[in-house]
Amino acid sequence: MFKKRPGTTDKGKDYEHLYIASLVLKLIIDETVENFYLSSNDDEFGSFDDVVVKIILKDRTETYAVQLKHVTRKVVLIERLNSPSGEFSIEKYYENFKKHEKLKEPSVKMVLFTNCKLNTEHLNRFKFGKLTPCEQNNLISYSEGSCYTFEASEDNLEKYELFFKNLCLCSDQPDVRQLKKEIFETLETQFGSNESVCREYVDFITQWSMKEGDKFKLNQTWMKHVIALCVFSPFTKPLSFVEGKSVNDKEKIFREAVSKCDLAVIDEHNFERIESIWSDVVDDLDDVESTSKINNLYELIEDDISTKASLYSADLLKVSRLMWLLGKSPLVVEGCPQVYQAIKTCQAQNLIILDDQETFNDKIVERETFLLQNLSDLKKHRQLYEEIITNFTYSLEGQREIELKFLVEMCDVDNLISTDDLVEMLDAPLLIGNLQEVLPPSHIERRLTKILIDVDFLKNIDPNVVALIDSVTNVNSFQQNLSDVVVTIINDVDKIQDTIHSLKIYITSETDISHEKFDTLCKKNSDFQFHHFKYLDEHRLEWLRSENCECFEKLENFQRQTEFMEFIDERQYFSESRQNINIICADPGMGKSTLMKSLKSVSFSSKWIILIYARNHPHHFRKNKSDMDKFLKYVLKITCKKYSNPLHQIVFKTMLEQDRIEVAWDGLDEASDATQMSVLSLVKTFSERNVKQWVTSRNNLKSVLENTLATFSRSIKEFDDDEQREYIRSRLQLPEEELSQTITKIRDNLMAFPNYEILGIPLQIYMLTELFLQDKEKYLDLLNYIFTVLDLYEHFVDEKFRVLYEEKKEIVLSNEQNEKLFVKEKETKMNYYKRLAASSYIYNSFVEKLFNINRSVDKEVKTFLQKIKNEGDDVGFITRIVSDDVEFAHNSYGEYFAALYLFEHRSSKARDKKFISNSRYNNIRFFLDLMLTRKCKGFVGVIYKNLAILGELTETDLKQKDVVGRDILEVACAWTKNYPIAKNNTVLKDFDFNQDWMFKDEQVEKYLNYRHVGPKFIKFSSSTSACFQKLLLFLPFLIPLYDGNHFADDYLGVVLYYAVRFDFSMIFECIENSLPLKNAYSNISPRSVLAVALYNRSRKILGKLFSEERDYFEWDYLTDLRISRMETDRMFTFVLALEEFKLEVPNSEGQLLIHYASKHRLIKTLSLLIFNGVKVDVPDRSGLLPIHYACVNAELESVEFLLKNGAKIDVPDKNGLLPIHYACKNFIFGCTIIPFLSEKGVNVDSPDPNGRLPIHYACEHGFVTEVESVVANGAKVDAPDGNGRLSMHYACLNDADWYRIIPFLIEIGAKVDSPDGDGRLPIHYACEHGNLDLVKFLVTNGAKVTVRDGDGQLPVDYASKNENFAKEITKFLTEQNEIP
Repeated sequence: MFKKRPGTTDKGKDYEHLYIASLVLKLIIDETVENFYLSSNDDEFGSFDDVVVKIILKDRTETYAVQLKHVTRKVVLIERLNSPSGEFSIEKYYENFKKHEKLKEPSVKMVLFTNCKLNTEHLNRFKFGKLTPCEQNNLISYSEGSCYTFEASEDNLEKYELFFKNLCLCSDQPDVRQLKKEIFETLETQFGSNESVCREYVDFITQWSMKEGDKFKLNQTWMKHVIALCVFSPFTKPLSFVEGKSVNDKEKIFREAVSKCDLAVIDEHNFERIESIWSDVVDDLDDVESTSKINNLYELIEDDISTKASLYSADLLKVSRLMWLLGKSPLVVEGCPQVYQAIKTCQAQNLIILDDQETFNDKIVERETFLLQNLSDLKKHRQLYEEIITNFTYSLEGQREIELKFLVEMCDVDNLISTDDLVEMLDAPLLIGNLQEVLPPSHIERRLTKILIDVDFLKNIDPNVVALIDSVTNVNSFQQNLSDVVVTIINDVDKIQDTIHSLKIYITSETDISHEKFDTLCKKNSDFQFHHFKYLDEHRLEWLRSENCECFEKLENFQRQTEFMEFIDERQYFSESRQNINIICADPGMGKSTLMKSLKSVSFSSKWIILIYARNHPHHFRKNKSDMDKFLKYVLKITCKKYSNPLHQIVFKTMLEQDRIEVAWDGLDEASDATQMSVLSLVKTFSERNVKQWVTSRNNLKSVLENTLATFSRSIKEFDDDEQREYIRSRLQLPEEELSQTITKIRDNLMAFPNYEILGIPLQIYMLTELFLQDKEKYLDLLNYIFTVLDLYEHFVDEKFRVLYEEKKEIVLSNEQNEKLFVKEKETKMNYYKRLAASSYIYNSFVEKLFNINRSVDKEVKTFLQKIKNEGDDVGFITRIVSDDVEFAHNSYGEYFAALYLFEHRSSKARDKKFISNSRYNNIRFFLDLMLTRKCKGFVGVIYKNLAILGELTETDLKQKDVVGRDILEVACAWTKNYPIAKNNTVLKDFDFNQDWMFKDEQVEKYLNYRHVGPKFIKFSSSTSACFQKLLLFLPFLIPLYDGNHFADDYLGVVLYYAVRFDFSMIFECIENSLPLKNAYSNISPRSVLAVALYNRSRKILGKLFSEERDYFEWDYLTDLRISRMETDRMFTFVLALEEFKLEVPNSEGQLLIHYASKHRLIKTLSLLIFNGVKVDVPDRSGLLPIHYACVNAELESVEFLLKNGAKIDVPDKNGLLPIHYACKNFIFGCTIIPFLSEKGVNVDSPDPNGRLPIHYACEHGFVTEVESVVANGAKVDAPDGNGRLSMHYACLNDADWYRIIPFLIEIGAKVDSPDGDGRLPIHYACEHGNLDLVKFLVTNGAKVTVRDGDGQLPVDYASKNENFAKEITKFLTEQNEIP
């Protein structure tokens, strides 16, 4: 504090204020100044009181007392210095000096500062001594002027010596105008500030200088704040302060995080969210008096702020500044060069910078700053860091949120979670990826069928089967019902282990047997098959899951069918499902796809739910089949393509690598047969890795899925009457009485005509109610007539367009001109929809040619697609575009538009047999036939298979023709052929079928030639056996014929196929009793019969085949079947149990069954083979033993089993490769086999005949876990092969996975510049293979690019040989400045 001398407040003293403003800027900018204290008109300093400044430098402290003299005269004469009085009188200043002790202190230097120039021509006239020019102090004066020191003459020495010692004269200094310019230029140069900032700064200095009485001296901290506030002023954003407003816990945590740092970087678009986070700090002020003092110090708010209420009414920007100065809230400023320079110079802290996160690092201030830009910056504040990761949450693509802690611990990505992400998490979880799957308006929570098993199953349980039943509420009654079976009551599942070999059925009254305990029990007892049930009542169990199961067929035999159905809510099903494979089959429109979207929305983000529409990825599956690694890379690639954010990419990549995924295969039936095969193989592979999966399909694939994947499928429950009523009520918001009348009319119409199922299908009931919301009276009236599904879609599409134009675009369609425009634009968009749907839903090349479907996309359609990509489909039918393949909001929309396209190209092509025989197009054909038949009553009856309507047809009705000339019978015949042609069946397509198995065109033609007869019932002669009649009745089509036996002969192949497929073993009785059937059977390949029986698990048929036809069935072609490992093991277990089965017959590749069993981990088959005398060390044609097959393909279990049964651990194949070499080529299981072999005494550095070591094989194949395993077991990383090549050289041969291996090799000591026997370094290998990324990595890690190999070749010479990559690699190498 100092006291301003009275009478010095002169508003005309601009020179003093400007000098102070300029001096302060210089003191702030000069880095040698650590602090300063500045006063003006300080009465302790007499005449030198204009400016008094104490400057604290790094090595000393200096004090200057400045007398300012701004005069209009341009020259100061020496005579004025000599004068006894006047402005420049030395004698006057001396007299004043004597009166003020402060001026006599040695540290105080007195400065006479003037804008006038000293007349140097008469310096010798100075009567008190001598004036000598000296070097200026650039802090106090300006370089443009001059500085002089005083020296007393001998006769004045005693009087003036002390005075002159600390006195200097600074002349020719800036005047008022020049000081203003100096200040402005300094602010502009240093901070980029404009004139208004300059004015605000000078005003502050002026206000401070003019204050009377006691006041604070200016100091460095204070003035840095002042300058910062002035520079920040145009860029400052005010916070919001609201009386009584509270902040939530997350906001408080975020607030504390910001308070811990100097600078927090946040994107400008998030300002609106953060501006209210400090809204309560005014409420929390403890000392209003101190607040007023700070306010007065900085001259912020002019009004009285002695109360909190006055602060709430004050200007928000000024209050924001005040709260920052008080340390209560940060100051929010826009990021720009001026701000960053002010931060650097003024060392401003507790700031929020509104700037782009990606570019901020290029602008960062050049000083040590605690910068909060991402979550990892807070690790130094561990408690706060923990609070954030436990209170903030994230979501994967819209899945249910979980704690952020899980994410950062799993992926170590806290350095990628920005402050903007933290802001996002204040209101919602951090969204990793985009919100991919949004539930449509038609979504209604569904119920799915429970799998109910008859309790009698427990009475027929096999010796190696264990059943666990939980939630048994009536234990005594349950035990009495199973009086012939030993049932054990348990309280703890762990105790089962002690009795499992003697007791098989366990019950508990616990609510649930945990998933983890069940898994543990199954793994400990892999020789037993486990079933887990939930008790429902004395007669029924609900199946939950099975493990190690090979008796699924037996369980199926005890499944309770539809009359005993019970249901489970979708959310409960998703959360409680115990199976790795979950199948859901339902008719179109029942909500399968929506169910998968619902799964994603209700699943926690600890796992990534990957929703795959197999139909959209035909190119991948065509190229890579069922390769799981390539599939995962493909998923990651398309995911990273969608999300450029590194955080998102790393999270999804880590999820995949750690198998933290669930896969939902939606609409599998819509994919091609080849794609279906690949997907089913992937499903089984994923299941073996314990990845949970969900598969949805229409019902036509139900049996194939159940048989292939060995599990039950569930159906989606249709809406019952109560659910329909509730849904219609909630949608239409009708009064109860009107609701009842409306529902009655809807039901009366829909029951009279054959589309009553509309009300049971979620999509269609949504569409119907949507129409009623638009115009209830109109659509109630339409129900008085035939109202088919086609009507529903036609009106729904029209209303969607009308809503777009009338409500969204606000176009009045009653205007004739507008109506014409509407019709034209609708027609244009409809054409786009039809063309895109036809190209998306028609797969068969023949059908494409038949209907002139052009898959090429013209310019107009491309423009339409691009608009949808950018803005979305404003009508709402297309939801997504993947590589120009469109995804409709529901498949039925696409099928409807595809049918419209085909209708426009109709002529007679709709009668083509290849088109109508392909079940894939049934829905399209359904729409198309309704269009072609003009919805006539008779045609509607046959299309819907409604016998009541058909019974009402008249002769006139029967003679009606549709648009392409078909009569009702032809349409009926076309729709009765609803089984797939045998040659198109997935499992059969690789087999050579006798033509009698297939529908032939001539057979179909002959069939249709009977249409003139009219519909008749099937007739059977007395010679036709009863079982043969049942077989024909089983087939779901009616055949018009004169004589049943005669015409049926043409279809015997078809009859046989479906009999085998559905395990009608009575077919063999028919073969013996029917000569035509016997002749047909003799022309059929037994191999085909076996394939169908095995694929469909037709046990009775298989029993017949293996017992009576075993000479036909050798093991070599059984292995070609597309069935799971478990099924294969079960199949061979069954086959080997038969007498006279040939155990040691090789297949075409010279392999025996024991080699195949070792390769595919068929432990039970191996056990039976060895038991039956097959040698465990028998070689195949290539010299490979079973142990070699097991090491390269199987799990440790197979290796252990073979060694336990006499296999040798160190026997080479004919090429000299040992089991340890093969284990290093086993990508999945090698890492467990290698340490086992090492424990058994195998040398992990055993060479092959070429000197190659196991580690070389692992490096070449890119298997990092195998490399780690051999190294952990003693392998030498620097051991060469016979050609001097090291592990590093082999790793460089792998273009795909080098990035996994090489960093690990370097970490454990491998050198990047080690030569092989030919002097080639790893970088030579990388260049030769054209691997630019690897070349860069090696150079980054010290590889030299100028080393020549034994032939004198540089790396760049190898690069130039690779035409595809030569340019890029050569450019990179030459940029290293080392290439000569």
